[in-house]
Amino acid sequence: MNTSEKSTLATSARGVVYVEFLLCFIPVFMLFLGVVQLALISGAKLVVKHAAYRGARSASVVLADDPKFYDDEEIGFLGQEENKNESEGSDGSSNGSAANESKTTKLADTVTDTLDKDFDLDIKAGLQLAKSAPSGQRNADVRRAVYMPLCAITPGWDAIKEMLGGEESAPSLAAGISDDRASRIAAGLLIYNDASTAVRFPVDESADRFYQERVDTSDPDITVRVIHLFRCTIPLIAPIVCRSGRDLGGNYIKARVTNDDDHADAKLFEDLDYVPFRAGLGALLASRSRFYVLREQATVAAQWAPYTYWRPEE
Repeated sequence: MNTSEKSTLATSARGVVYVEFLLCFIPVFMLFLGVVQLALISGAKLVVKHAAYRGARSASVVLADDPKFYDDEEIGFLGQEENKNESEGSDGSSNGSAANESKTTKLADTVTDTLDKDFDLDIKAGLQLAKSAPSGQRNADVRRAVYMPLCAITPGWDAIKEMLGGEESAPSLAAGISDDRASRIAAGLLIYNDASTAVRFPVDESADRFYQERVDTSDPDITVRVIHLFRCTIPLIAPIVCRSGRDLGGNYIKARVTNDDDHADAKLFEDLDYVPFRAGLGALLASRSRFYVLREQATVAAQWAPYTYWRPEE
């Protein structure tokens, strides 16, 4: 190569526009994806807030309704079945004290040695440490009112099958903004909401104590808090703003097995204890999906007045 050719290469401007385009396009494209993901999260927050409001309105009526329409469950009954790892106050509320030692020790003996070896075993064994399980007809009706609006932000049926199978397809923009309404509604009502959503009843708007077996029927207000695992799907951005299901699941199980109530996510873990579909939650936390934790609540006036049902004369 002679001197003139070297001079030509040094001063050549070929490809400069392409390089400048890449230098400008990549950060702008990342910014665009970030805006899309944050917009989806903001929209999901509004949906969860609306779900909490629907739940509170439902609870204000359902919990005060005639027992004969709810398998003779008494007024104010929640049916959130407690076990001995929580201490209950005189008003039926719980302050989330340390887990039952014997139960924790028994599970720890079988799980501690495999925490880093068999993640699926950890999920199955650790979920047994749930502090309570929601049950009861009144509670089910309140949850059903919460679940309906959440179907708008539920993943489609194909995504649910992948997550329940322990797999996860690559995040895509289409998955985040697709409008497959029938698939979302079916997946949400049948599986996802029961596996990803907890419904709790705080003693008041600012309290960290919650009603368990029943609410206080002398309280003029009723508050419902909804905790939902929103699935993030936007590529490149989801790993930045959302948390890995496996990371959440691993910390959750370790905190339960080691009885760690001082973990940074202790409140979240306590909320996850109230997810009804335990096996489904385990599958989500064992998947490679990314989740953003949404927590909203609403308070309405309770309707404790007795109802008189009108029936036409026969």
